[in-house]
Amino acid sequence: MQHATPADLCDQLLGFSGKGRFVVKPINLSEVVEVMGQLIVVALDKSVVVKYDLAKDLPAIDADMSQLQQIILNLIINASEAIEGKTGLVTVVTGTGCQC
Repeated sequence: MQHATPADLCDQLLGFSGKGRFVVKPINLSEVVEVMGQLIVVALDKSVVVKYDLAKDLPAIDADMSQLQQIILNLIINASEAIEGKTGLVTVVTGTGCQC
């Protein structure tokens, strides 16, 4: 699994502005969530617990890695901030169908 580089960030910003391009390739979402989760958890408030329920044999999705990493980062941080300093649990689930 690759980690984002400064060049990746530049490409992402150019993509948002319409002057760059996204690199779409097959990606295992569970693997990206697992790696991003390990990086994000150190930045979250210690009163927030993040639980992962990641599908092991998830089919690949076609996506831009830097965009996907940004989405995961935003979702986990936003969920953590919504707890507003209280003790809470953020659960991240991957799978092929809604288990809601």
